[in-house]
Amino acid sequence: MAARRWGILLAAGSFVSCSGGSATEIVAIDVDAVSVTPTCVAVKAGDRVASVGPEGHLWLARAAGGSRVLNIDGTFVDTLLGFDQVTDAQAWDGATSSLIEAGELWTQIGETREHVPLPDEVGDAVAFCGDPSQPRGSFVAGSGGLYERATGFWWLWTPAGGDGFGAIRDLARVDGACSDDRDAVWLLNDDGLLWQIAADDAKIVGGKDSPIDQVAVARSIGVAAVAEGALSLGPSRWIDVVFEAGGVATIGAGSDAVWAVAGGSLYVRTPEAWRRVDTGDPDVPIGIHADAAGGAWLEYSEQVCHVALAEPIHIAGLRPFEHRLVTTATLDIATGESDLLLDRDDEEIASAAAVEGFARFADVDLGTAGWHTLRVRGVSGSSSRELDYFVIDVPEVSWDSDIAPVFEQFCAGSLCHGPTPEGSRVDLSSYQAWRGRAPLIRTRLLRGEMPPIDPRPPTDSINLILDWIEGGMKP
Repeated sequence: MAARRWGILLAAGSFVSCSGGSATEIVAIDVDAVSVTPTCVAVKAGDRVASVGPEGHLWLARAAGGSRVLNIDGTFVDTLLGFDQVTDAQAWDGATSSLIEAGELWTQIGETREHVPLPDEVGDAVAFCGDPSQPRGSFVAGSGGLYERATGFWWLWTPAGGDGFGAIRDLARVDGACSDDRDAVWLLNDDGLLWQIAADDAKIVGGKDSPIDQVAVARSIGVAAVAEGALSLGPSRWIDVVFEAGGVATIGAGSDAVWAVAGGSLYVRTPEAWRRVDTGDPDVPIGIHADAAGGAWLEYSEQVCHVALAEPIHIAGLRPFEHRLVTTATLDIATGESDLLLDRDDEEIASAAAVEGFARFADVDLGTAGWHTLRVRGVSGSSSRELDYFVIDVPEVSWDSDIAPVFEQFCAGSLCHGPTPEGSRVDLSSYQAWRGRAPLIRTRLLRGEMPPIDPRPPTDSINLILDWIEGGMKP
């Protein structure tokens, strides 16, 4: 989401119950089925899935110690990296992941683990979304509340007029990211309440009548929430999904699909309809870990199996829902197609031939500021994949030419912030002072606390200051 659109103080919203949806979908026992051929790898008792990356790399925490990284073709690499103390993780590819261990945030790169520093106010980290090693686009939930990483700073989020979000259990991810182009973050607390945190408000959208147990988000479908074995899809209009086979045991979501185990069968919901998935295995998965390439890993007690509804297309060089400052990218594509076309926002921009299953699109123009969709498709038309991303607009704003005049008009003088302020007021008459106090300035502006009396700066002037902070605070 565009960081400058996010505030610090949020307004409480109305409540919508997941179980009180305005529509119902009935999934019949004899619903159409799709057959898939799983690729399986045996696991041992005590092994567990730590995370699945957007392109389908599965990180397995091994009970005997160390870990194993699996590819969707069943090949794997064993490592000495331990995950026994890891409480939350997000794999990004076969060599990189973000994780929480003992309340601390880390980035794993190959065999090296790098610490991601958090403000002391965060407390012990319990959940995150996005890549916290990047300067923007991630959230971390800790014992001290919810914090957003933006413009190189951590910003506290609190709902107005309430007691906070409660103890946070989970931040739902959209193929690893915090949000898609709907610009909403989904927070589940220990009481089973689902919060929708949008650009200008925060509201509870589910879980008050029946506490929510699981949440998953799919790009083209929306939010899937399970409460007491009942599945609902939302949130703009909640749809209760009733499986004639029985209650829902577990769900997963990725790309354009929601997966569910209900009544002893596996189902998948694409934008078109629900279908039953026939894997040829009589056992029922105990976990579903979907990926952005359209497939999912099914977790069983003695094996993990990858399934896909169509020939997958894997993209390296750009992540789903990534926020990009650099407006070009080189994309490496793994595919079963021989010739590929690349579209940006429904306009063809490049083509490439695949050699031994790989194709490269060099220096792809990602477009102007805002949300865009890349579509990789085979010339034959048999397979395709879409990937959304956001190009960040960083206006050319400087202290000397843009911010100093606003300061002089609204903030200067002895009764305010200098250059020789009275009493305990802080001198903000210099570039160095503004840069050093940028997080607090941003917070107080967005809360309407600065300046405390009229005349207040107009919205255009406040946005100019926010652009300056988020654009790197140029002198």
